Amino acid sequence: MVSSAGCDLRDLQLAQALKLAERTIQFADTLTVLTEGYLRAGRVSHASDQLEQGKKFYAAAVEGQSRNVVGAIGLAQMQMLTGMGLSFLTDGHFNTQYQMRCRLPFTLLILLYNNHSRI
Repeated sequence: MVSSAGCDLRDLQLAQALKLAERTIQFADTLTVLTEGYLRAGRVSHASDQLEQGKKFYAAAVEGQSRNVVGAIGLAQMQMLTGMGLSFLTDGHFNTQYQMRCRLPFTLLILLYNNHSRI
């Protein structure tokens, strides 16, 4: 009974966090605040196992600020968790627009993915 109440509370907190992130997106007056709203919404979606929704939020964050490393890593995580593996790295649009600007995060992701796939 206690664990059920804990899950309900967590779900409620995640729903509230998503609403706050969406409000941030809705009322953002600068690109930085807008990007931060997308990042927060992406994190909440990831924590809620809403991976496709998280992918859209992270993509919007990276689209607005292409040099945003947190957004690029979040988007890459969503791509990997939805079964694309690292195939998104060879996608022409993704490769030229994002990877070239964020080489270090992608190098780290490739190393992590290779280590994880060996286990």
